[in-house]
Amino acid sequence: MEQLKPQSSIIPTNAQEPSTITTPRSKGQTTEEDRDKTHHPSPPQVLPGIPKLPPKPGLDNTDWMISIPDETPLSIITIAGIRLLFGKSKVWIVKQKLNEGIRYFDINAGVWRATEKEYHIRSTKWMMEEVFLPISIFLRSHSHEVVLLRLTIHGRTKSIADDFINTSMEKFKDIMWTKQSTPTMKEARGRIVFLKTDSFSFGVENYKLKIFGSDMLVNFEKNTELLKSDICGGQLVVTESPVSDHQSLNVLSEFVHKYISSSSGLGCVGIISMDDPSSELIDQITHLHPWSNYRRR
Repeated sequence: MEQLKPQSSIIPTNAQEPSTITTPRSKGQTTEEDRDKTHHPSPPQVLPGIPKLPPKPGLDNTDWMISIPDETPLSIITIAGIRLLFGKSKVWIVKQKLNEGIRYFDINAGVWRATEKEYHIRSTKWMMEEVFLPISIFLRSHSHEVVLLRLTIHGRTKSIADDFINTSMEKFKDIMWTKQSTPTMKEARGRIVFLKTDSFSFGVENYKLKIFGSDMLVNFEKNTELLKSDICGGQLVVTESPVSDHQSLNVLSEFVHKYISSSSGLGCVGIISMDDPSSELIDQITHLHPWSNYRRR
């Protein structure tokens, strides 16, 4: 019995080669008019339902914290962060930034009218739960990761903000770390770690450094020694870049690259908080491993 040949997803057409049509006027020979009527083969017809190639994946640092030893304090780890401020036109997608490797969000929120319980982040109205929800979903799927959150509430209706924040915290309390002590990775995995602010009395004690200026490369050794003495002391430190223009980000990227290339064991960098970090810079920061030289005392 003759076997049927499998059908191809490409349907051949009859017109495979260019053909020339002659007219009676040509007496069997091709004329210029005939050449204009030359028929080219039709493109192959692709059957519907053929799966397309998947799109090229973007930067994926969803699990970069899994290799950090459990006994490592959060203060030792270098973490890429984003500041969400008023007056900015861009809206950061929390889920996307988590996938890229961001683990610190500095969120400034405020209330426009006393009757509403919506808070404006980067000039876009988000419910605060829309910030908590993608983080909580991410942590439930990646329970070895940690997300640090700094909340600052602005406006005359702070009591309404406090009430709404407390309601949200009640809903997500099982994944929140609100103690003042700096947790280890074992204690913090799968949790949102709050940093203490003027708006909230709870959360981990922390302080800020602003050393990422234009001279950071000129005084490279001095700056890194400052980082080692201030940041590796066991307390959470947010190292801020004072400006967010393109030039300063390039300098910061070069600093991080030089830090990675250094063989002197320069210590910790802490939380690097920026307004507009590139995916490449985030990736560089996630590959800093100062905990490899850490020894618990």
